[in-house]
Amino acid sequence: MATTPLATETAFVGVLARETSLEELAAVESELFTNVFLLVNSSDDIEELAGVAALSAMISAASADEERKYIEISNSLSMGLRTNSSYDFLAAAAAALGRMARGAANVDYVEFEVVL
Repeated sequence: MATTPLATETAFVGVLARETSLEELAAVESELFTNVFLLVNSSDDIEELAGVAALSAMISAASADEERKYIEISNSLSMGLRTNSSYDFLAAAAAALGRMARGAANVDYVEFEVVL
């Protein structure tokens, strides 16, 4: 079975979580979220979809701060949903929200986005 780039990135974050301090992992996550936010809000359709795919992969990735991770993912998806109406983007964002909803702790974030 072939490994996807996003699966590789998620595995890399897992290695960072095991091998670095929480502060170092938090710094990497902060930079990662900044870059993914830019992708989700890009004017290029492919970059937008790549950003949503990255967010979806990050849902199951290790994190220095799980609550902050879900807030960042929710905020990025929320901004994208407010500015994008393409079917492909909406389908990808819905799938990411579905992945988030599977975690009991994430239901509030998902409900907030759906109710908006």
